[in-house]
Amino acid sequence: MKDVLIIGGSIGGITVADALQRSGKYNITVIDRETINPYYRMRVCSLFLDEDVSKIQIHPSTWYSERGIKLAIGSVVSIDSDNNKVLLDSGEALSYSYLIIATGAVARSITIPGDFDSYTIRSINDVLKVKNRIKKNDEIAILGGGLLGLELAGLLSKITKVHVLESSEYLLPRFMDRESAEFVKGCFEENGIKIHTSSQIKVAKDNKIELVDGRTISSSLIIQSIGVSPTFPDGLPHNKGLLVDSSLRVKGLKNVFAVGDCVELDGRLFNLALFSREMANLVSKEILEERELSYTPATVTTMLKTDLISLAFFGNTTDGEIVKREDGLVVFSLDNENISGVILVNNDKRLMVARSSIGKPLSTL
Repeated sequence: MKDVLIIGGSIGGITVADALQRSGKYNITVIDRETINPYYRMRVCSLFLDEDVSKIQIHPSTWYSERGIKLAIGSVVSIDSDNNKVLLDSGEALSYSYLIIATGAVARSITIPGDFDSYTIRSINDVLKVKNRIKKNDEIAILGGGLLGLELAGLLSKITKVHVLESSEYLLPRFMDRESAEFVKGCFEENGIKIHTSSQIKVAKDNKIELVDGRTISSSLIIQSIGVSPTFPDGLPHNKGLLVDSSLRVKGLKNVFAVGDCVELDGRLFNLALFSREMANLVSKEILEERELSYTPATVTTMLKTDLISLAFFGNTTDGEIVKREDGLVVFSLDNENISGVILVNNDKRLMVARSSIGKPLSTL
């Protein structure tokens, strides 16, 4: 049997392990730095309200043992692609026939002037640190009013007072127009979450955040939600992410693949679970069938669904003209004939129609 090493217990890594174990032709080892079974990182914030970690695990322990998949705790020190070996921080060297790198991404952060405690949320330990730090009747600030920042704000508002600091003039400028953004802002503020746009921090100290324009905000800590950056072992070809060819092989390395958030393909990064699963399925097929395939990313739907609001974005929702705005529906067109983009706000009943409408005549919606 051939040895398959998977570095990273991410969605992409476990999807590859699942696909390959079904064939019964491989010894599969998943290497991960965390001591807990692999889990869904996009669900980690739910632990603020429900401490049952098993609910966010990809699979229970028995799933791996029953399928002969070995989970190894450790960090990769180096990869010797000439001799097909991976060296762990424990000193152990593991051999491979195929190596899949699925190490994901880490939360980005910036240095904030002052003496504030500042956190990021990407792991279970991150949540526990913040949860232990928050006291009753605290006020906290979330730096970043993107989709993840707003989702986090909605969750934390159930246990404390929340401020959201967004540097842009309005929320979600990459996804929506100002009028739509003002409605979204109102939905959050009606539920006690204070949104501060055009916000740049000057200094944070003495339980107060002073903004560059002179505004002050009471807060005992800051959670940064300003995106993620790919992470991967040292010594591999990279730019922002691991450089791969269209078959998702790491450039210049034989039988070494990469999937998920750590990947950079043609200058593009991929930060959605959908892409991780797609890449994992393609790499699995390449290994099983011993042939080279080409990855074409799917067209994605971007969504935010919380107790406070439901948002969905299809196609291009920042360019073109708004040709219709009614009842939680905003339609964009680049040529005034066909639909180029759609925003739905608290309008889930039209999800299927909106998803299939891009490129169709305006009369479709």
